[in-house]
Amino acid sequence: MDDTIKVSGELKNIADKIGKASELVSDASKMYQQTFESFMGMYLGKAGNDEKVLSDNFVKDLNTLSYFYGQAEYYVNYCLENLSKQDEEEAESYDANMV
Repeated sequence: MDDTIKVSGELKNIADKIGKASELVSDASKMYQQTFESFMGMYLGKAGNDEKVLSDNFVKDLNTLSYFYGQAEYYVNYCLENLSKQDEEEAESYDANMV
């Protein structure tokens, strides 16, 4: 049982770290986008369309990374929940066989 608690705690920690990473990437994406738009305003719009396309693609990549981190967090939590249920079922089965 102690092993189950340790594993559950570690999985929860992993999910939390992945969730924080997702938030950091999302925040970085917003800051980059705001900074780029501010820079473009000071640059007086002399940049070509290529710079805007590259910036948009970079923001999309950051948003995709944030999405994947979010999905990974969800998956780890899902595994943790199902492992806990499986552990409970096995414990109940073991207890029933001991009677």
